[in-house]
Amino acid sequence: MQQQQEPNTQRAQIEQMDSALAEVAGIATQLLEVALRACDAAPRQIPETLENMLPKEVFAVVMFINIVGYTELTRLCTAEQAFTVCKRLAETSDSAVCAAGGLLFPHQLESKLVKIKDIGDCQLLCVFDGSGAAQKVVQVCFALLQRFQHPPLHVGIAAGPVFVGRSGSDRRIDIFGRTVNLASRLEGVAPSGKVAVDTECVKLLTGSPYFVSPAREALLKGLGRIPFHIVSETPPSPTAIAKIRAMLFKPAAQLAASATSPSTAVSPAPVAAAAVSPAPAVATTSPAPASATSAPTPT
Repeated sequence: MQQQQEPNTQRAQIEQMDSALAEVAGIATQLLEVALRACDAAPRQIPETLENMLPKEVFAVVMFINIVGYTELTRLCTAEQAFTVCKRLAETSDSAVCAAGGLLFPHQLESKLVKIKDIGDCQLLCVFDGSGAAQKVVQVCFALLQRFQHPPLHVGIAAGPVFVGRSGSDRRIDIFGRTVNLASRLEGVAPSGKVAVDTECVKLLTGSPYFVSPAREALLKGLGRIPFHIVSETPPSPTAIAKIRAMLFKPAAQLAASATSPSTAVSPAPVAAAAVSPAPAVATTSPAPASATSAPTPT
């Protein structure tokens, strides 16, 4: 009798547990539906992450750093030696960026100095927005020029809007647009060991301790004639100033040179000589000697 009651008891307990679980599941379903309705009704406040922040357009100061004469260098050395030079430049730029509190190859936007990527013998750095962006970029630029002197570098810096997005399998950020292209072209016209900047960057450097040369123009591929400036840490020497002035005022200098050129300077000389030549003729036709020799004739 007892053996028949035990299975009945166990079966009743199982049925009670099933009923309780079904009730709990029903309550959970109702709570989930309430939560979903609340989420749909409330405004979505999702933290700004990389997924919804990019792509976007922001203001940035962009810097291109390149080795002077790298193509010729690759002709004169082995591929391994050329790679070693690029590797040393990459490591030097990494050190300079980190020393300035910057980031290397970031995955999100930061209002600080960042290194975007290495491009062979070229380095691409920038500062997204932020105060003092141009001064920070120029400061790191001169630190890098001091650390890496052989072979020499030249630098181009431009300020303006850039489009920030992610490309490649590593999903790191990259920058695109005219400002990036302008910085690259300015790097190409910068003299060896010098920094060329655009006019927008010069505005941002107002009040900085750096010296900015007068504007000059260059015909940049794909951009036309663009004014640019040379930025230096110390005042330029009188010789450098004279060279800059000669370049800026080339038409006036050419006019001055043509006014004093040998072809025009020598030509007045014969005219002056012809003007003086009658003087001896007057001296030879002077009547004094004639009267002296003809005086005894009456006697």
